[in-house]
Amino acid sequence: MIILHLIVGFVFTPIDSTHIYMSQNGYESLRFELYNNGFFNASYNLVVKRNVAPSDLDFQMCFHNQCFLGDSQSITVEAGARDTITLDFLGGNETGGIDIYYLVYDQHATTDRDSVEITGGVGIKERNTGTINNDVYFDGKYIRGNAIKYAVFYSINGRKIIEETAKDGRISTNGLKPGIYFVKVKTDKKTVCIKIAKETP
Repeated sequence: MIILHLIVGFVFTPIDSTHIYMSQNGYESLRFELYNNGFFNASYNLVVKRNVAPSDLDFQMCFHNQCFLGDSQSITVEAGARDTITLDFLGGNETGGIDIYYLVYDQHATTDRDSVEITGGVGIKERNTGTINNDVYFDGKYIRGNAIKYAVFYSINGRKIIEETAKDGRISTNGLKPGIYFVKVKTDKKTVCIKIAKETP
């Protein structure tokens, strides 16, 4: 009698450090690898469980060349494949500690699950009082900052809206309707993510 054993399951591991520290209205990201070591394609739920976190800290999950805003998403991984998942941290005005679990479980076998604990905090953003100001900010009409190059605008559900190139050291928001947006701003030295409230057309 031949007994066939099927390897069913997955391996979820962090690629980056699981300690994260960021400034107010800042942006940080961590990468994870999800390996489906079974013989069948599988769908997994990705869930952020907040033990401690500022109330205006938002999360965005990026995989398969798409980004999705929110604390939970689902991903399908082919049998034997490895997918990289990026968890973006989008800071707000509140400060405080971060203690969360990034949980993954198989949709068809919910007892098959794993999690990674992420700790850190959102600190107080210090203003640069020197001659060079590295802050990126929104003045109600333009995004301004030192050596900014371009910006990518996303809706609150993570959908890419538009990409704008900086002109005269600023990025116009004239093409946006009133609302809340997340903006990834690229400078000469870094990428900054800010949350803006567009009040007028």
